[in-house]
Amino acid sequence: MRSVFLFAHQDDEYGIYAALHGHVCRGDSVYCAYLTDGGALAERRRQESLSVLGDLGVVPEHVYFPGCEYAWQDGRLHTHYAACCRWVAQLLANLAPVGDVYVPAWEGGHPDHDSVHMAAVTAVRHRAENIRIWQFPLYNGYRCWGPMFRTMLPLPENGSVHTTPIVPALRLYFVRLCLRYPSQWKTWLGLFLPVALRYMITGAQQLQAIYPRQLSKPHEGRLYYERRGFCSWQTIKAALAVDPFEVQHD
Repeated sequence: MRSVFLFAHQDDEYGIYAALHGHVCRGDSVYCAYLTDGGALAERRRQESLSVLGDLGVVPEHVYFPGCEYAWQDGRLHTHYAACCRWVAQLLANLAPVGDVYVPAWEGGHPDHDSVHMAAVTAVRHRAENIRIWQFPLYNGYRCWGPMFRTMLPLPENGSVHTTPIVPALRLYFVRLCLRYPSQWKTWLGLFLPVALRYMITGAQQLQAIYPRQLSKPHEGRLYYERRGFCSWQTIKAALAVDPFEVQHD
């Protein structure tokens, strides 16, 4: 069976190491795609993620970088939403049959994460195939203040949580993989400790199934990307409300 992992940024795979490892160990064909360009350090980031995925057993020929190919800017994926949706739909058509698709959670942490999430949901709905879609949390500002955030904790609004325990040896291995993104050291200064603690203490891969729903705010209050000044919810809502299969030009 084929499984597809869709990411916004090169290093977002840190939130789904266990599922990647599990599918590879079961002998499934694993495909990954990065839907933004990676910014000024795009090539370094590409090589870092290819190295990490390679260690997890994903072959480089199954890793795609449409964000780089089409210049879908890091932090601005919502402005390319229609084209992104159509690309994902075509990927699923090319790889059919696909059993599972994994995407960042709908959680208001980063506008690119939410854009990838909605692009996948819309593309799968357009394909009208029996594909399971799973969301994995990266970070969000639910019930947090100022610059504080929660790491790899599912939002209750996203439904029941499917929990798969991670054996201790793999927990440590996954923590070590988080050190393999030197180009993003500034980001990981704040991210590494909470991610490491989540792997070592929670010790599980937490996923939530995605079901069709209206385009609604991930949670009450200001979203994390709003508090950081990245974008407003109203801007994201308007961008993701477009029907990408009626729009013919990006």
